Amino acid sequence: MRTFATLLATLLASAVISFGADAISLTLSANQMSIATGQPSLVLMSSGSVHIPVWSLSGGSVGQSVAGLVSGLPSGCAAVKVEIVVTTTDAATTGSSESQPKK
Repeated sequence: MRTFATLLATLLASAVISFGADAISLTLSANQMSIATGQPSLVLMSSGSVHIPVWSLSGGSVGQSVAGLVSGLPSGCAAVKVEIVVTTTDAATTGSSESQPKK
């Protein structure tokens, strides 16, 4: 399930906020986030010639997290904090099972 955690971390935190008749789109890329707790790693996910920075959360350590602030909001709202946290462990994602070849 490490792949799932990695894919989850690749998602850009995004939202559409509506203030009256105006709607704005907000995004937060992996490069705009940083380690909040634990030891997640920023890696490149590649497909052909496309390389995208993503956060890799092992899923084997509860409490690992990355966080970032979304700015550029309308007046009256300073920022929105987005945090991605590993909340449970999965035996399939612990370090010992990742290093063993599947039979």
